[in-house]
Amino acid sequence: MDQATVSGNQANYKDSYDKLWTGLLLADKTNDEKNKVKLYVRLGRYYSFYKRRDEAMRYFDLSLHLNKRLVKEGIVPKSNLILSYYPFAATYRELAEPELASIYLDSCFQLHTAEKKPLLYFLQFEKAFLLKTER
Repeated sequence: MDQATVSGNQANYKDSYDKLWTGLLLADKTNDEKNKVKLYVRLGRYYSFYKRRDEAMRYFDLSLHLNKRLVKEGIVPKSNLILSYYPFAATYRELAEPELASIYLDSCFQLHTAEKKPLLYFLQFEKAFLLKTER
């Protein structure tokens, strides 16, 4: 997944996308469900960048459902759900659907804990953006 991030940061989106799919295949083979949560999110974000809303939401849903199962089984803490809710909020903001963005952002704030402090800045950005668009 790190290689996909590097490629994406260099605007080499095709390479990044290919690496994410390779990562997903490896995660399937090794049953690495924690990484699958992250890979689904990243794939969904790439689809959202190209305004492919339905595909993006499908991958976000996969991430969320898998993450909820991992929480239920005690594999990850409940605060881990932010990793699946936040992309919904950001994508709905980008697609000019502030009502839906707000719903998912509220879920993020409810789940936020002190150990995830760096994420708080992203949540605050989303909130500020939504408040600005309400004017």
